[in-house]
Amino acid sequence: MCNSVATLHELGQSLADLASKQDFEDLKLGPLLKQPVVYDMFKAPSSLDSLPQITTIQILKHLERYMTREDLWRDKVNLVEFIEYLCEEYGCETPYELGVRIQSVGLAISVIKKAKRSDSERWKAVREQFATDLDEEIERHLRKIKRDLLGQDLGDHRSCVMKMINTLASPVDAMNAIFESCLECFEGKRQKQVTKFLAATTGDALGRRLFQLALYVSCKRLVGDALDHFVREEVEKQVACKLKDVTETEEKRPVPPSEGSIVDEVKAWLANADNVDLARLKFIEANVVSKFPDFACFENLGNGSFLKFLTSHKELLEAIEQVGGLTMARSGRQGTRLGHQVSLIGVLDFISQCGLQTSPEIIEKNICNYFGISKVTDLGFGSCSNLKKKASDRREKITGSSAPNVVYEAALMSHEPCTKDSEDGQLEAHKGSILGFMSKEDAIAAIQSTPLLEDVSL
Repeated sequence: MCNSVATLHELGQSLADLASKQDFEDLKLGPLLKQPVVYDMFKAPSSLDSLPQITTIQILKHLERYMTREDLWRDKVNLVEFIEYLCEEYGCETPYELGVRIQSVGLAISVIKKAKRSDSERWKAVREQFATDLDEEIERHLRKIKRDLLGQDLGDHRSCVMKMINTLASPVDAMNAIFESCLECFEGKRQKQVTKFLAATTGDALGRRLFQLALYVSCKRLVGDALDHFVREEVEKQVACKLKDVTETEEKRPVPPSEGSIVDEVKAWLANADNVDLARLKFIEANVVSKFPDFACFENLGNGSFLKFLTSHKELLEAIEQVGGLTMARSGRQGTRLGHQVSLIGVLDFISQCGLQTSPEIIEKNICNYFGISKVTDLGFGSCSNLKKKASDRREKITGSSAPNVVYEAALMSHEPCTKDSEDGQLEAHKGSILGFMSKEDAIAAIQSTPLLEDVSL
């Protein structure tokens, strides 16, 4: 019982053979299923009426079919799933009713693969031997035909050719005699077709002349002007076919839209976007392509990739800057003079504290002065008008508990000037609160020099 695959049926037969008996019951040792050792190995129910007639060869055949059906020749075979397959094949409710003990299928798979490889090699050898025998048989028939036509030696009077010469037979009789010697190369229906063709050809005077001309021309080499003419004619024919195919392809090819219409379509989608990120750009690209159903992808429109198209149009880059959310439009988000990364929430809080009634120009100037940038779009969050709209929407949604933790002095002290002189005066008055970043030592010194509230007379 050291085999990786064993069955109760084969076990009973082997035990009976040891005592030269026909069956295990002849040993008079009781039912095989109730033997303790057998039960420990197979766990087969003792209530089974008879042993399942399953052999190792049958298990290997089922394994080969299972691996072919599930395409497992290069993958690992799950033993549990294979046992379930055997239960379905033999109609057993539990695997123990099979009377099969499988410790591993690795050795069985190796045996199957080796057998298939040996079978393939054997078939290859048989095919090669058959091809060799067939060539020899054909060669033997051809030698026999040649011997019948020309004889054993040159001038053999028993040959078909010498008989034709001696009797001064007509060309038709000579051709019929030659084909009669070759008819054994054809079988059945094909032999009848050859005979019918010969009768139809030789029975008509024009047919005989055409057939004779064909035989004569087939034995000559086409040289000179005739060969050049045929080659030139074939080349012209192939060129005409190619030109026709190219013309039909160009006629079927749809006309791509103009570059301006694509730009307008992209700008329309960008205008409706809240912000621009990679997912949004992918969504916009898919919708632009769906606008032109004759083209499968954006590259087929003839303007390169979608990213290259965006970066090659200044107006699209400006539209992305106005919307905000993506830093690839120009040269990336520019740094500020603050000592930390600027967040969108912080910018929206700054705008809210400036007052939503303040004009966008004043808000933009305060943002640029505070963050140390040349324009609002350098922050990478869009234009000032879009940010003001987002700040207004956010202010309506937040509650008292969601109020900002950071209060911007520069925003609270901002005022909308009436004239240029008043604007300069206000900037000078509040210059100390909007200078931006200070060193740690300067900030500590400023805090320590500030008087306490209890010492300040209000």
